[in-house]
Amino acid sequence: YDDEFCRRCYYLRRDILCTNMKDASFDFCIDKGTFDAVVRGGKEKSKTYLDEVNRLLVPGGSFIQISQEPPEIVCFADSSLWKDYRYKMVNDPAEMEKHDFEYWIYHMVK
Repeated sequence: YDDEFCRRCYYLRRDILCTNMKDASFDFCIDKGTFDAVVRGGKEKSKTYLDEVNRLLVPGGSFIQISQEPPEIVCFADSSLWKDYRYKMVNDPAEMEKHDFEYWIYHMVK
C-alpha cells in the first residue's frame, strides 16, 4: 500500500441519514454493513441513505458497498443518480456450504 495515501485518509463517524456535511465532500466512500442495518428500517430510510452517499461524493466519485443484500433490494434506488452502477456476488463456494447467505460488492460512480 501507499504510505502517503494512507496518511491522507481519515475516518468520520456520522449519522449517514443526515451527515450535515457539505455536498461533494468525498472522492471515495466505502460501506461494509451499514446499508444492511439501514434497510431493516424500510425502503424510505434505504433511499435516504443512498441519496446522502451520492450527495457527499464529488462528480466521478466512487462508492463501494459490501452487503448481504441482493441487487433486488439495493437497486431500487434511483439509478439516474449514478453514472455507472455494477455489482457482483463474491462468495467462496466452500463458504456457501457453511453459511446460508451471500455477499455482494456494489460499485457506484457518481
